[in-house]
Amino acid sequence: MRITKKAIAVAGIAALAVAGLTGCASGGGGAATGTPILVNSITDTKGFPEAAAVAAEVFAEYNAAGGFNGRPIKLTTIDAPTGDVNAAKNGAADSVNNKDVVAMVGSSTFGECAINHSAYEQAGMVAFQGVGVDTFCFTTPNMAAANNGPLFDIYATAWNAIKVDGAKAPCFVANSGDPSTSYGYSQVVKLITERTGVQWADVQIPQQTAANDYSGAVIAALGHKCDALVFGGVHPVVAAMIAVVASQGSKLPVYVQTSCYDPGFPMDPAVKGYAGKVSVPAEFAPSDDAANADFNKLIKKVAAAPTWSYSFEQAGYLAAKDFIMTLEKVSGDVTRESVTKAAKDDATWPDSNPMRGNPWIFGSGTEHQANSSTYLAEIAPGSGVWTSKGPWLQGADMQWTNIPAVPPAG
Repeated sequence: MRITKKAIAVAGIAALAVAGLTGCASGGGGAATGTPILVNSITDTKGFPEAAAVAAEVFAEYNAAGGFNGRPIKLTTIDAPTGDVNAAKNGAADSVNNKDVVAMVGSSTFGECAINHSAYEQAGMVAFQGVGVDTFCFTTPNMAAANNGPLFDIYATAWNAIKVDGAKAPCFVANSGDPSTSYGYSQVVKLITERTGVQWADVQIPQQTAANDYSGAVIAALGHKCDALVFGGVHPVVAAMIAVVASQGSKLPVYVQTSCYDPGFPMDPAVKGYAGKVSVPAEFAPSDDAANADFNKLIKKVAAAPTWSYSFEQAGYLAAKDFIMTLEKVSGDVTRESVTKAAKDDATWPDSNPMRGNPWIFGSGTEHQANSSTYLAEIAPGSGVWTSKGPWLQGADMQWTNIPAVPPAG
């Protein structure tokens, strides 16, 4: 089934109409001054800073409008650099052990879900992930991510190359920061071949390094006579990969992940100077869509770097909005237990924000691939801008099925 932008917009207008009746904030006028409602975020503040920063600004606006019954939401961001397992563990332990912390909102770092999902389950705490990265963010009961994640995303990226644009011998290069993601990428490669009938010309899944230099993997792939390149990674990594492709005299079409969907990526000298097309499956409404009007106003207040992913900023905005929607379903005391109950209550959902291509649900499920749609955009050679192409593609259209977080036993 394909959900059209019109259908999503209608659903979003209906949701906004309901919000207008209940109030975006329930404080009754004036800034919130009551006892703060505490939420935490575990974030790689250098590698994935966007979601937590934007979520904090959403809460600031909500608090200025009265908060929840006069109570402000206070977001504390705990820095956990990618690869720092102790920082992620300690951040979760501090959050779980503070009974006043009712939920996690906007977390974004490699491996955090794999490291901490059990701790949240044991504590009865839910996590509204900003940028879910590893597979545990999407396959466990107490976590639901605003974004669609690197596995769904790179699957859609490959689908775009093969089923939309007709590649017959694509090459795959994606760096991985943890074993779960490495396994997931290998499964994506396998599933794409099973479901499209197209064999990969070459597959490279190098482990993430401090230098983030994967030129050897790119050159190795090019040696296998690819007709398209599927790259996994964030803006600086992928821009460097494209520079390597150009240095080899190639102008093959390049297919990148939504982490590259930011205004600065098309202007990167390596990208702007590239002679081939660059395409992306954006995980939310494209930047020129009217659905982003309120979001675009809000992010002007956030000190964003040129390399910040527009999609990841959208993820932080929506994670915060989803938490607020959950909070406003709580009757009685606001506690970890009452917030978790509201998040897992199927009657709370869906959230049909038109920034998304599908209705988003936390709910009672044991797995949460809550965002399962993409919208195509591309960079014409030398243009320096993203151009929205469409249409929305749903997971069902692409024959997507969830990939387990770990290899099956036996």
